[in-house]
Amino acid sequence: KESGYTPAVHFDFDKRANMVVEVVDVKDAQLWDGWSQRYKTQAVPMAVTVELKRMPKEVKRLIRCTLFEPNGGPALKVWEGRTAQEVAWQISDWGYLKDPGHAMYVGTELQRAEEAIVVGVKYSQDPA
Repeated sequence: KESGYTPAVHFDFDKRANMVVEVVDVKDAQLWDGWSQRYKTQAVPMAVTVELKRMPKEVKRLIRCTLFEPNGGPALKVWEGRTAQEVAWQISDWGYLKDPGHAMYVGTELQRAEEAIVVGVKYSQDPA
């Protein structure tokens, strides 16, 4: 039996909310200044430290993931970070991704956004 997926649309849509992943200039960050202050008093997680080794030394671009209400509703929550892992941990701390397929899709897009920063190219989110 056919699964109903096409090459362009492989993951189920999360009926609870939509997530948009983008790469933004650090000067356009909404939350990074506050979030990054935590590293003055807390250790940087090991997984983030490992990924930072391959990132540009000077932070010029960040990964932003925005949670929107379904069907084009307003933004509900924003997460920003230097690496895919940093953003993924923030999202998982809030417990917003419950559907495994949606979590895989968002994780894939976060990785693509990180790679775009590393190699210095433009990032564009693939449609789910």
